[in-house]
Amino acid sequence: MIKNEKEYKFTQELVGEFKKSLAAIERDKARKTNDPDGWELHCPGSKS
Repeated sequence: MIKNEKEYKFTQELVGEFKKSLAAIERDKARKTNDPDGWELHCPGSKS
């Protein structure tokens, strides 16, 4: 339970970061679908 304004603002910041992460995942999925070779070349942690 959120008890004060400080906790509310912090929670809102976390929600914003979560939304950004979801958007990044969707962009990655779209790129993987549209350009699988390019996605594989630029995928972090990919093995050669």
